Amino acid sequence: MEGLCALCEKHAELQLSHIIPKFIARWIKKTGATGYLRNVENERVQDGIKEPLLCSDCEQQFSRYENYFAKNFFRPLTKYVKFPKQTIPYDENLVKFILSISWRVLYGEIRDIKQSGEELNPNLEETLDSWKKFFMGQNQFDNPGVMILEEPSETIVYKPPKTIPNTHYIIPSYLLEDIPGRFYYKHFREYITRAADATLASDPEKTTQFIFIQLPRFSIVSTINPFVLAGIRSAIITDKGEFHTRFPLGNIDYLVNLVNSRVEAIFHLPLPLSEVEKIKKIISENPERAKESDTFKIKRKNQVLKKRVKKATKKGNRTWGSKKLHRNRKNTFSIG
Repeated sequence: MEGLCALCEKHAELQLSHIIPKFIARWIKKTGATGYLRNVENERVQDGIKEPLLCSDCEQQFSRYENYFAKNFFRPLTKYVKFPKQTIPYDENLVKFILSISWRVLYGEIRDIKQSGEELNPNLEETLDSWKKFFMGQNQFDNPGVMILEEPSETIVYKPPKTIPNTHYIIPSYLLEDIPGRFYYKHFREYITRAADATLASDPEKTTQFIFIQLPRFSIVSTINPFVLAGIRSAIITDKGEFHTRFPLGNIDYLVNLVNSRVEAIFHLPLPLSEVEKIKKIISENPERAKESDTFKIKRKNQVLKKRVKKATKKGNRTWGSKKLHRNRKNTFSIG
């Protein structure tokens, strides 16, 4: 299919671009008990969502960033549920990886909002444009010069780099469930360890908006407004630095509530009896695969978390769980 590349705007043969990188779906299938994926409607699927979006040059550019993340972070760390304590140096390819997914997600969200006739926040298009310019070689952005971050135990002066638009974070997902006194939905751990998901998150007043991406073991955030988010300063990714697998978090109720609402939306449908029988048949044909799979490992570890599971407070989840907020679940898939 020929058309305009959504990134460089050249007329070219458009590639079928994965919104969530292809290696994520491959890993979920390879390490699962059944070898299949399921979408949010509980249907068995072979792959994640693909769209004719990019020319071959831009597709290859994004593939380089995906390979960097897969080689240096995803493959070494997904062997663990809770990452061992270590520090991994990174360069600009890491923030480019984050932005390559966030840009694709925001592009699709803006298109869907326009098609639905909803009012479009101008910040969304402005942010999309600055992210596009970043990939096209612009290296100076109108970021705030200095940010004062108030966290529970300290006040921090943060100077954002001018070379990267907005602020981007990678959080080891296990940290989200390691908060004393928090309530979690039943499938919280399955979601943060074995699901892939991406959405535009917003509070009802749209004063806080960001792209949220869940990959197995990694939670990723790209801000739209405000420029930085509370409680996750240690997860900021810049053009170069060190990624820490363990660090303290501040007050991140908004983020845990968001994840709870995603879990509720994604896992609310029971499996049809016919699908349950198919899964039983697959497992009975290869019980050793199932026994040694990451799926079963997570289910065993999940027994510990279940002791802490209560019915999540409706008040907290409604704030971040409206249908408007989560209109887009097409980018979601997990193991079947």
